[in-house]
Amino acid sequence: MKKPLVIASLLVFLFSFMGATLAQQKQPTTAAPAVGKSENQPTIVLLIRHAEKAKNGDDPPLNPAGKERAKTLARVAGKAKIDAIYTSEKKRTRQTAQELADYLKLPITQVPGADVDSLVKQITQDKPGKIVLVVGHSNTIPKIINKLGGGDIDPIEEYDNLFVLVVPRSGSGKLVQLKYGIPTLKK
Repeated sequence: MKKPLVIASLLVFLFSFMGATLAQQKQPTTAAPAVGKSENQPTIVLLIRHAEKAKNGDDPPLNPAGKERAKTLARVAGKAKIDAIYTSEKKRTRQTAQELADYLKLPITQVPGADVDSLVKQITQDKPGKIVLVVGHSNTIPKIINKLGGGDIDPIEEYDNLFVLVVPRSGSGKLVQLKYGIPTLKK
């Protein structure tokens, strides 16, 4: 028998043994939450900075690279069972989320970028146990993560960050930082 096959067989045995052992353990005396009771589940927040923007104007649209990143977002997050999408009032955030919103047939809720407290309140009070996407800005995403209990993060410059924050009903959240799409070149 080859070494990789032996290791694979051993892993299958261990996982089977662990599963059987866990199944035999005493079940908790409290009833499990009913399926669909999202109030008892953590809220999952996906957070991204808007995609690449044009260089000019006060409210620039996405440039061609940004439009491609928006398509990538729709492909990456399209099966994530997102329940709500939030953006700022800026064109670039709405355009980043639009393809995904169209695919999911969800409205985009706009919250002024400067009003982080209102956004956090909407997520925690109106969407407990749901999965939401927030498309913000380099200066707002760190604030939102902090206010939702994900702690402090370094300032973000790149467009390819995808933060996943699990927000429990009480206690601090768990933050995972991922990358999506073509890597952003550092300056």
